[in-house]
Amino acid sequence: MSGDFKVIREFNKGDSSVKKSLIEFNGKTCLLREYDRRFMIDRYRSFDNMIRLHNAGINVPELYKFGEGYSIVEWINGYPLDKLLTNTPSDKKYSKAVSKELVKMHSVKPHEELNIYLKYLNSYNKKIKRINDLGIDIDLSMIVDYVSDNVEVLRGMSTSIVHGDFHPGNIIMNGDKPYMIDLDVCKENNGIYDLASSSVIENYPAFYYTLINNYFDGKVPGYFWKVYNLYSILYILDYIFYTYRMGKSMEDAQYKLDYFLGNNRCFKDEKPYWYTLRKKGEK
Repeated sequence: MSGDFKVIREFNKGDSSVKKSLIEFNGKTCLLREYDRRFMIDRYRSFDNMIRLHNAGINVPELYKFGEGYSIVEWINGYPLDKLLTNTPSDKKYSKAVSKELVKMHSVKPHEELNIYLKYLNSYNKKIKRINDLGIDIDLSMIVDYVSDNVEVLRGMSTSIVHGDFHPGNIIMNGDKPYMIDLDVCKENNGIYDLASSSVIENYPAFYYTLINNYFDGKVPGYFWKVYNLYSILYILDYIFYTYRMGKSMEDAQYKLDYFLGNNRCFKDEKPYWYTLRKKGEK
């Protein structure tokens, strides 16, 4: 890594594979992110998407410099949204602002339109195979049946640039302005990917309820919940593998799966319980 910079402080790495440091670079306060050099191909694609989003006026950090195993991005002052959410009416204010920014992000088209149907099947099949190859003892039969019965809904769906790891912890509120951060896995997919990401197990129903409704201007399309469930399944499969990789108890992964299936009564309900409950409360 070339260039002069001064480390201000390092952040706790936690479970992440990315090392983060607050630095001074070219007279600016920036965030240095350091990656495993073996897995940089997807990172470079994410960097290109980040630049496209920033150039389109989306509230994302500016990418100042990147190279083999690192990136230097703009430091965004403010408060992480997950520290501000309290499941009260105030959550709606934040959610409305975020939904507008998310719609803008998903309006930015990638270099090429993808076959979302084949992209999904490729990702899903790889995750199932990986879990089976590792001998992870979790019953996925309901998930397998649901994907088989409903994956056709993805045929012909449009492609946009998506955050890739969208959740309140990756949103910084600078006043009333939301900034999407941690875009290292910024990718190309259908926009519903971001709406399903983590809302399946998050504890912010007021935020996600308002987010989904405002994203569609109050008219959630009929196909949405099938697509939402399909992408939620990818999230659950990733969580199962993550739990195994980190050496954590598989009871945690089983709990997340059970919570997801319990929210839609094993796919008997079109909408998850947390959404239906909120909707009833508004009547």
